[in-house]
Amino acid sequence: MAIIDDFKTRFPEFETSDVDTYLPTQILLWEYFWGGDYEAAGVETVLNLLAHLLTQEITADNGALKDETSKSVGSVSASYGLATKSERALWYRSTKYGMKFLLLTMHYHGGYFV
Repeated sequence: MAIIDDFKTRFPEFETSDVDTYLPTQILLWEYFWGGDYEAAGVETVLNLLAHLLTQEITADNGALKDETSKSVGSVSASYGLATKSERALWYRSTKYGMKFLLLTMHYHGGYFV
């Protein structure tokens, strides 16, 4: 099965027209974000990465990510932020698919003793 067919099966919530229009370009790019062969890299991992990339492509608000927010009501104020300051991690955390991609790739972080 082709990647685009796998994607449509895995993520039926995306509009077919969006998938057909934007996903072919994202398929050409995914290896630059997560290298390797489609099957060897992990089908679920790649599909979530593609869903993240597609969401970023079709979302109207592609502004900068804010890692800190504050809200005030009357005399009460609260500030909060994300746990990481990594721009890459913030970008992936901007969609549920990117967050799943991060979870699926957690065990690949760090160095290896040789």
